[in-house]
Amino acid sequence: MARYWPSTWPGLRSPRLLLQDGQALFDEFGKGFTLLRLAPVEIAEWVDAADERGMPLKVVDVDEAKVRAICERKLILLRPDQHVPGAATNFPGIAGSLWIGFEAR
Repeated sequence: MARYWPSTWPGLRSPRLLLQDGQALFDEFGKGFTLLRLAPVEIAEWVDAADERGMPLKVVDVDEAKVRAICERKLILLRPDQHVPGAATNFPGIAGSLWIGFEAR
């Protein structure tokens, strides 16, 4: 409990990180869900799955070595409360299953 390690493991809150321009990464997140893309990977499946459910999704691209080193993954999904429900190097075929049960209100 005395030490803090920033992490993006599912279930944890996104780490507080400052970008090279001094802005907090948190400031880039959307009011709904955020998909943080740290590498040039295809995300059409994610965007389509969110659109089909009326789910607010903001895609944030970050190309900074420091952030990639801490996050350790290419894609990180963030809930509106900044917790991580999913993070991995690749998510083939899983985007729709993460949104099961979500209905826009």
